[in-house]
Amino acid sequence: MKDNDSFKDFMIALREDVKGGAILEVKDRCLLRGIVRADEDPKIRRLAAQILGYANDYESLETILKAYLREETLYVRADYLKAISKMDYSPYIPRLKARLAEIEELDVTDDKKVHLLEEAKVLRELITKKEGVERHTFTGLKKEWEILLSTRPGMQQITYDQLQNIPRKKISLGVMVKATDIMPLWEIRTFDEMLFYMGRTVDMPLLVEILGLELKRLGVISFIRDTHKQRHPIGIRIAMPIHDALNKRGILQKRLGMELTNLSDGFLVNATTGYEVEIRLLNLANGGYHVFVKLFTIPKNRFHYRKETLPTSIKPTLAANLVRLAKPYMKEGAQIIDPFCGVGTMLIERRMQVRAGDTYGVDKYGKAIEMARINAQEVGPNIHFIHRDFNTFKHEYMFDELITNMPTQSKQVSRADVKACYEMLFRKARELLKIKGMMFVYGNEHGLMKQQLRLQHDFVLIREYLIDKRSDTHFYIIRYEER
Repeated sequence: MKDNDSFKDFMIALREDVKGGAILEVKDRCLLRGIVRADEDPKIRRLAAQILGYANDYESLETILKAYLREETLYVRADYLKAISKMDYSPYIPRLKARLAEIEELDVTDDKKVHLLEEAKVLRELITKKEGVERHTFTGLKKEWEILLSTRPGMQQITYDQLQNIPRKKISLGVMVKATDIMPLWEIRTFDEMLFYMGRTVDMPLLVEILGLELKRLGVISFIRDTHKQRHPIGIRIAMPIHDALNKRGILQKRLGMELTNLSDGFLVNATTGYEVEIRLLNLANGGYHVFVKLFTIPKNRFHYRKETLPTSIKPTLAANLVRLAKPYMKEGAQIIDPFCGVGTMLIERRMQVRAGDTYGVDKYGKAIEMARINAQEVGPNIHFIHRDFNTFKHEYMFDELITNMPTQSKQVSRADVKACYEMLFRKARELLKIKGMMFVYGNEHGLMKQQLRLQHDFVLIREYLIDKRSDTHFYIIRYEER
């Protein structure tokens, strides 16, 4: 008779070796299949299945599936399924669907519910992996709803001013509005996210079962169901503070997802990828949460041009906010240049705010210029992107405006390089800007900018906005004046 603890330790070690890439010999595979079929310890059976799964041993697929279907120990069943996830289990999809339908019909006690929900979750993932996901269609709101248009701190007013005919109020997170038709809201380019407000849970620490019931009471499940056409399961993501005492290591999120699956009769399914809904919980001071829902099923086309991006690209909503700040100083039909244009976001947003003439973007990174040209295809004519160092750029006529997101220090760009860019910006602007021409500059080197403004007496700082205090990022509106 084997020493069970010692054998279990051996199996765990073997599992980790195979997971790390070790090769299983044929005789070991046969032995492990026998363990899956007949060992008396469910934990040992599970370990054997996991090892064969990591080995991607397709010949074991039938053995693991048969063991799964006859397994009576609920807490190991999901692991059999995970073991076959990298194999070609396509012929067995009908069996998996039948088992999922069986679980959904069960009326189980609480002690079994957690394990069955986990099993059902893995079954859905396996089926979806082979058959794909049938997406859901947003059908609109059935009544007026309170909606948060989130913004960056300090930028609420920009979005607020564009909502003249809609009930609204500014809060720390952005602007709260009330609306039934949300499509006009998507014409506003300056908010970051659209979040539907569900309300607040009770002001006390919550167990997962109570929190699930609170979300149901607030109408989260019915809201998601009522705003979508299809009735097949929809993938959800639960977002909540990971540092929350109730949510150590994210365990509460997983358990809450399973609870919502149960409360919604399988309609809401926790998903790590491909989810179409996010349920966001924000802490209240005295316990409990504010609850918001974000729908990824809403057709939106605010930034349709943005086909290509780089990790360093400015967010389009931020660019739209900066352009709104600069709008009072923009000229109708202006000739515009961006000396560090990247993928073209700042230039394109500028053109969308006030009618522009010929527009030029310059960048020495060729890949960025290629991306900018792709992005500009849907914007219209008279926007040109040139692969060149701005230091050597020349043009036959002068420009009315310069707008740019300045380079920042990184592994590839030294601070000395950034300093040189700020010096070059003013030197070249003097060559290329008309007298009374405007500069709209976004950057996080406030000291370098102030230094240049002290040295360059023919440039006058008109307005300065602190955009992000933590990164000391500012937006400058500067006029070039002949002295």
